[in-house]
Amino acid sequence: DQRIKAYLENREAGYSGIGTTLSGNALQLACMRAVLEQILTEDVYAAAMPLAQELEQGIAALIAHHRLPWRIVRVGLRAEIVSAGELPRNGTEALLHAHSDEEQALHLFCLNRGVVITPFHNMMLVCPQTGPEHITRLLDVLDAGMSELSGTATARSTTN
Repeated sequence: DQRIKAYLENREAGYSGIGTTLSGNALQLACMRAVLEQILTEDVYAAAMPLAQELEQGIAALIAHHRLPWRIVRVGLRAEIVSAGELPRNGTEALLHAHSDEEQALHLFCLNRGVVITPFHNMMLVCPQTGPEHITRLLDVLDAGMSELSGTATARSTTN
């Protein structure tokens, strides 16, 4: 109890670090069950998984084109840009590359163009409402942002 109180008093602004996303209560569990049974169906995954693969491949191509020392990691419908030359093997290694100036710049670049990716590790999630046009828009904005960061020309010619 004292360790939690001490942590809460000294935590970084904007992070609770305890509970929130991963905490569970009766309402959250009921919502999770409804989502799993009624929203995240096999049909939804069948439509969304190819879009997640397209996103992953598109970002990998952009990283290569702009010669950035980054990687893309995808697990199911979630994709994340890792600003490291080699993929971290554990949490300690991941923290060495987290919250870089480049990550923040890319996040703000996207945000200023109406595209939101998570601010603390540039994660993207394909959801049931995601369509091909959303993937195209995201890749176009990422391309422009990576171009600014790397000083290279944009790779994509499809703009919305």
